[in-house]
Amino acid sequence: MKTATFLMDDAVRDPAKVFQSPADVVDAQSLNHEQKLKILRHREFDCRELLVAEDENMIGGKPARLREVLQAMARLGAHSGDLADRE
Repeated sequence: MKTATFLMDDAVRDPAKVFQSPADVVDAQSLNHEQKLKILRHREFDCRELLVAEDENMIGGKPARLREVLQAMARLGAHSGDLADRE
């Protein structure tokens, strides 16, 4: 389905634009387990980049929600660094 593919591409590129919270990714009925993990891993990466920027006094963006992302990944049975990105 083209719409689902488009949504998935957008969600991977910018998860925060498609889903309000990491829990929303977990609860998404239209995504399978692997897609949810892929989106959350990208969101985890984004959060970690924000934290690095904050450490370097580059402030002004959205707050990092790393804890929420890791909790959502744990709900799916995965942890940070699990399952290398498959495209």
